[in-house]
Amino acid sequence: MDEQGKWNSEAAPFVISSDASMDHNIPSDLDRELFMERLTGYTEIPEDMDCFFVIDEYSVVYGCGTYDGDTCYYYPSEDMIPVIDGSGIYNTSEPTVKRSYDELYGYCCELLDK
Repeated sequence: MDEQGKWNSEAAPFVISSDASMDHNIPSDLDRELFMERLTGYTEIPEDMDCFFVIDEYSVVYGCGTYDGDTCYYYPSEDMIPVIDGSGIYNTSEPTVKRSYDELYGYCCELLDK
């Protein structure tokens, strides 16, 4: 990461999680510890919350957090979910309230693997 907290690569979109074993497509030159420190400081995520974020072009495009795996808290909102097309990742209106945290995580990883 450079002095502004950016990694020095043309990285594809990736998922970063409070649980490092759930990170997906993380750029090799990303300082994960520093990135998570800055991200959690910016978002004020409680330490006991499990969460993941979809990052594209240095921005959080989607986020989800949970305490119990079932009740989820979303960014930007509960009725948005990321989609990807030729122009990149964007959020679309699609109900997400019926999906668990693990289902949403799996969906986002599958999306990035397309």
